[in-house]
Amino acid sequence: CVRPSSQFRFVSGISLSPTWSCSFHSSGRFLASCSSDRTAKLWDLNSQRCRLTLRRHDASVNSVHFLSSSNLLLTASADKTVVLWDTRLAVCPAVFTGHRHPSNQVVFSQSGKALAVASGDGSVRLVELESCEAISLDGHNGSVQSVKFDHKGTTVMSAGSDGRINKIYSNKTLEALSLSVNSQEILQFHVNKRNPFTKICVPNYVDKTRSRTKSKTRSRTKFKTKYRTRSKTKSKTQAWQQQILI
Repeated sequence: CVRPSSQFRFVSGISLSPTWSCSFHSSGRFLASCSSDRTAKLWDLNSQRCRLTLRRHDASVNSVHFLSSSNLLLTASADKTVVLWDTRLAVCPAVFTGHRHPSNQVVFSQSGKALAVASGDGSVRLVELESCEAISLDGHNGSVQSVKFDHKGTTVMSAGSDGRINKIYSNKTLEALSLSVNSQEILQFHVNKRNPFTKICVPNYVDKTRSRTKSKTRSRTKFKTKYRTRSKTKSKTQAWQQQILI
């Protein structure tokens, strides 16, 4: 862990298994992590100790994400489920099922009224939490590795193993604008709030879009929206099963 204007601090002993994802609580005091040992953990950064271990999944936990200014936490797993946690009460109020492939990443919208799930079947699921109604968007030719809402919560972007980034207008036509980046899979990306640039991370990436650049190998680059081209995206509405645990 890194604190601005201070020395580096590390949380040790997180897991003996690979740790796949982490998410800061908005207070800056807590950090959630998840690993292949099928658990998610809540860490107190002041004491550098584990405050809570969350056990509900039957396979590797691939993603964790805190809702801003809330104790609610989402976890996505290779067991094809997404779990909603209340970290203050240490309970699991809801489990979302419906994927036929591993859930690679999950994120809340800014309002907390919806979530997006990146799936190994090449789809992105948009779920309204109140109704548990889900829309499935098939815009990739391979596993979807990463998904993000924009800061307004009206647009969803996804990236996958097919080397494409899809921009989906979730509150309008659900039409996707697609950017073909490279034959390499995209592992992760970040949407900048202040401008339309997107940073991406791919393994052994060779930038083929900028012929004037001397250096060919990069771990990340930026693209403007003008590089995006339209592609057809199938959509369908379905209900996800919600299991309420008492």
